[in-house]
Amino acid sequence: MWPLDIKNMFGIGKKTQPRLREVGIMTIGDIANYNNYNQLRQIIGKNALLLYRRANGIDNRVVDTKQNELKSVGNSITLPHDTLDEIILLDTLKQLARQVSMRATKRNLISNSISITIKYTRFESVNRQTTINSYINDYEYILSTAKMLFDAHYDGRPVRLLGISLNNTINKKNYKEQLNIFNSTNDIEKDEDIQTIIENINNKFEKTIVTKASDISKKNIQKKYLNQIFQWLFNNLDVANTEYGKKLAIRNITIIELLFSTGIRISELCNIRIKDINFQDRSLKIFGKGSKERVLYLGNDQVIQSLEKYIELNKNIDEENNYLFLNKFNTQLSEQTVRILLKNIEKDLNLSIHITPHMFRHTFATTLLEKEVDIRYIQNILGHSSISTTQIYTHVTYPKQKEILIKKNPMNDYKNSDFQSI
Repeated sequence: MWPLDIKNMFGIGKKTQPRLREVGIMTIGDIANYNNYNQLRQIIGKNALLLYRRANGIDNRVVDTKQNELKSVGNSITLPHDTLDEIILLDTLKQLARQVSMRATKRNLISNSISITIKYTRFESVNRQTTINSYINDYEYILSTAKMLFDAHYDGRPVRLLGISLNNTINKKNYKEQLNIFNSTNDIEKDEDIQTIIENINNKFEKTIVTKASDISKKNIQKKYLNQIFQWLFNNLDVANTEYGKKLAIRNITIIELLFSTGIRISELCNIRIKDINFQDRSLKIFGKGSKERVLYLGNDQVIQSLEKYIELNKNIDEENNYLFLNKFNTQLSEQTVRILLKNIEKDLNLSIHITPHMFRHTFATTLLEKEVDIRYIQNILGHSSISTTQIYTHVTYPKQKEILIKKNPMNDYKNSDFQSI
């Protein structure tokens, strides 16, 4: 070992190596030479004796033949200088996600908890984490989740350090997925192919023969919780004291109002482009599953007001090509960011139910049913893509849809905003 370069010795880092070379310590043998000990101690400090003993093969620790599993895998990068350059910050997150993924994959570790660290100054940092639906270690998933956390919690100040971690890691070979007959409502939007099969079976028998277990456990958002949610959103707007905070608050209001007043899917919401909105006709073009297009009438004045104010404050939006809802990097807002928003609302309000984006769609539909709207119209507004479903419902005219979404819009019950003072 003695002829080996000092870079091969555990405990000698990249920053220490040049300092040792300056005083002539080039090899492990030089570290083992007592004549160099004083110089070694001046550079290394209290760990000099430990390195000297190890270089001489002296270590009294018991050999542990078992490899202990890491409880977390993380990396952080201190930037060359404090920056708010979005390209640099995004590139740093990509680099961190790649490093964490490679380390976890090498050790065969997976996790369902991802956290980020944002440090603004030496003494001020923000740590946030979220739990995801599956155990992973792949780069794309780590990056997308980290970006969503960053977008939700970054306050616009110059950043000194960024970090990403996988928490509570387990060995992949020990992972056993727990199946639940009641699927999470987060996955409902992804299950419409299954729903089509069920509808085909039920249509053949002309009555309901098969029902999904998740449909049994499906819940609406009660009116008292909706009132609390809207109050939380507008309170955040009231206390926003920066331009960034105000834009974020209005964006969040617009997101929830659109979900609840139109019943669109979260995927449809995140894919809305500026050119899809016609304020003159008060229409919103939606591209559903299979790129199937439908046009919804924006029948609630408050929703129109929120949209106009949000677009007015976001002057960087390219009206022809850009998405309506953007993150901090001025790129398309992801579904995960919306879920994180709902999770933060749920936590801050200490709600006794778990709120998901799909629950707004479900509540929208059942509210219209309670207002005695024909189920055929509701089916058309929701934009189900199943051929068998569209065949058994009559055609809904745009004027009829317009009448429904003006007079019986669920948002009519929640008049709570006044943007005149902004």
